[in-house]
Amino acid sequence: VARIAYCTADHSVRPNVFAWIYREINDDLTFQMHCHAVQCESKLEAKKLAHSMMEAFRKTFHSMRSDGRIHKSGSSDDFAEDSSSPEDSTPDDG
Repeated sequence: VARIAYCTADHSVRPNVFAWIYREINDDLTFQMHCHAVQCESKLEAKKLAHSMMEAFRKTFHSMRSDGRIHKSGSSDDFAEDSSSPEDSTPDDG
């Protein structure tokens, strides 16, 4: 999860595609970005994958903040707790 830079299932041309960008860190601490995509059986399945990724991001973020690896900045950008389902919306950041 920490190496996923972006993911989405919000496409107008192919709504059943789930795509993500993965950051691969090299031995010399440089990195490369890799784009991946999967074609799902339906738009709903793609959105479910995006929703699952969003939940994984949320759990990782809260865990890292609890461990002190992320310091609370007091910004309003913290992950808000919401009860939206994959049918209701698509996460912008995965």
